[in-house]
Amino acid sequence: MIIKKRQLLMATLVLALAAAVFVNWYYTRPAATSVANAETKAQSRRKRRRIILQPPGCGGEPRTMKRRKR
Repeated sequence: MIIKKRQLLMATLVLALAAAVFVNWYYTRPAATSVANAETKAQSRRKRRRIILQPPGCGGEPRTMKRRKR
């Protein structure tokens, strides 16, 4: 009788773990990349490559400079 209870408990724990892994995978899977998303990523890369030489609060527009490609 004890062995059957232990097997039932282990089977329940294995199923609960499998369900938790599935739910975690379902909510963290990467979304499909679309053309608009790829363009947005390219624009953000371009913005990160700029260096701000003057902060915006110091009068005038901030000057920016592109980094050289190596």
